[in-house]
This record gives sequence, C-alpha cells and structure tokens, in this order.
Amino acid sequence: MPFLTMQGERIYYHQSTEAGGTGRTVVLVHGSGGTGLKWAAQLAGIAGHRIIAPDLPGHGQSEGQVRDSVAGYREFVSGFVKTLGLKKFVAGGHSLGGAVALDLALSAEDRLAGIILVGSGARLRVRPEILETLATGKVPVGNLEYNYAFNVSKKVLDNAAKEMIGVPAGVFLADFQACDKFDVMDRL
Repeated sequence: MPFLTMQGERIYYHQSTEAGGTGRTVVLVHGSGGTGLKWAAQLAGIAGHRIIAPDLPGHGQSEGQVRDSVAGYREFVSGFVKTLGLKKFVAGGHSLGGAVALDLALSAEDRLAGIILVGSGARLRVRPEILETLATGKVPVGNLEYNYAFNVSKKVLDNAAKEMIGVPAGVFLADFQACDKFDVMDRL
C-alpha cells in the first residue's frame, strides 16, 4: 500500500484493487484509535468503485500528530484528497470518521459528491469516565462488547481488545476529546 507526504507528515493509506473503476472514488475515514484497515471488507472491492482509506496522522502507519478536533481531521482529509488529485469523492466514516465526513459537507468542500455515516452523528459525546481513564494513560477495554452486535463472537471481541491495547492512550484521548467537543446540531 502507498504512502504520500503532505505538510511534512508521511501518510499511509489503503486502497482497493478497483483503482481504475468507472464509479465513484470513496474516501473512508476510521473511528477513534483505528486505522484504515477497519474498512478491510470495503477495501476488498466494491465493484466499479475506487476505495481509499487513510490511516489518520499518528494512527497506524501514518506519521504526524493526532488532531484534537474534528475540524483538524477535516482539514487533513481535505488536504489528503487534494494531494491525491481527486476531483470528486464521497467521504464515508465511522464514528469520529463520520463526524469528519459530516464536517466536510458542512464546510462546503467543493469536491465532495456525498457522505456516508456509520455509527456517527451530529453530536458525539464521550462518557467522562472514559476520558478520565485515558487521561491516566490506560486504555479502557472494559465493556467493549457494547460496541458490537449482541451476538458477536468472543474471537471478534478478543481481537478488538488486542488492537485497542496496541494503540497509545494519548491517541485515543485526543480522538475521544475531538468527538466529545463535536456538536453541529444547530448547523443541520
């Protein structure tokens, strides 16, 4: 998978094998503490469409500083698509990534052809005890099952817990703080 450099940050991104498809280009943004690999099923190919999923700065294999606001990530994604030379794209996102997609739409990003929101919304409050735990340097993996369907397998939960533990608490803290501050209810 490729890297690009923008504003001094080396950014890693995942891309579907449908790079030459005639359909839309879709840029998928992961949620808090995640990476572009959260979109593995979509990256496997949605016939005819080019799917691109960056690791946000400071996440996964991307260098750079995590952002402390949704607007900061929106500016990153806007610069990312400009650096790729995309003329039109659909922005999709999960949770924090959905907030980024929504903020792109509200900022009148002229290259934006549409948005896809997954488990996201116009306001993303985070429970204070999660922020408190992260501020101590610990990653709260308790109650992880509430992030998944009620019948999810133990293997999925175990893998998610391992992945979370591998992410520095500071990355989660910045991402969850960005979510907690995000509120565009009055702009919709």
